[in-house]
Amino acid sequence: PIFCRRAGFVSPTMAWPPSALRLLRLARPPLADLGAVDALPAAAEHRRSSPSLRRSQRSRCVQRRDLAPIFAVIAGGAASSVAEAVAVRGVAPENQAKYAGSTFSCLDAGAGSAPLPAAAVNDDFCDCEDGSDEPGTGACAGQRETMFYCPNDRSVASFVYASRVNDGVCDCCDGSDEWRSSPGELASLPAWRQGTAPRKTPCPNTCAEEGRAIFKERSRREAALVSGIKQRKSLIEAARQGAINAGKELETVIAEIPKLEEKEREAEAAMEAAKQKAEQIRIKQEKAAEKAA
Repeated sequence: PIFCRRAGFVSPTMAWPPSALRLLRLARPPLADLGAVDALPAAAEHRRSSPSLRRSQRSRCVQRRDLAPIFAVIAGGAASSVAEAVAVRGVAPENQAKYAGSTFSCLDAGAGSAPLPAAAVNDDFCDCEDGSDEPGTGACAGQRETMFYCPNDRSVASFVYASRVNDGVCDCCDGSDEWRSSPGELASLPAWRQGTAPRKTPCPNTCAEEGRAIFKERSRREAALVSGIKQRKSLIEAARQGAINAGKELETVIAEIPKLEEKEREAEAAMEAAKQKAEQIRIKQEKAAEKAA
């Protein structure tokens, strides 16, 4: 470390925390074999005066400017391989940050509650009442707060109860809820547990078939929705046009009301005149009849 600092370089083993070193090992392409870099011990500081030693040791250090790309990767988010390596089983991507770090606090824990070590997450022992420390096992079965996340690649992600994790029944189309039935996991169990395992063969991945059916049904519903929206718009437009036409007809009728009222008055006057004339004729006829008598 002393040699690297004084030479204008840094020793990766001193410059990086363990979590960052794990990310460096996964970075592609690697800038250097950082895991193999060793710094000179302080007791050998006097040996750095040798030019040949400086040249040989300098090749084992990393220039500070070479660290910028790695810092950018870590600050902006590592590649997918890195994300997959640190992903916590059973946790949705948007909740992964809650499980980052060297300790974990139960999600429903009150203020002042002691955090758990990161190793307590998914250790098949229920420490939190809400089951948040066992998102990827069935150790906290019986609660409804923490559910197992099924990625279901090529289909639709879903959640299942903790009691359904490693119960021998394939609930996730990708079989991720029965992860213990994978050959590697099953082989890691003691012989007596292998014999009592609920499932001894991995679940088939049916996500592609399920996804096609889901997306086909979704497309059908979307098409029906689009068609319904078009029909609705058409009906609304027809109703709007009908209202406009009715409004125009009403305006025409309203405009004709004065004319119709005038005609009505003329008709009433003519009828009154006809009545008076008829009355006059009747009176004349009666007088004529009296004279004749």
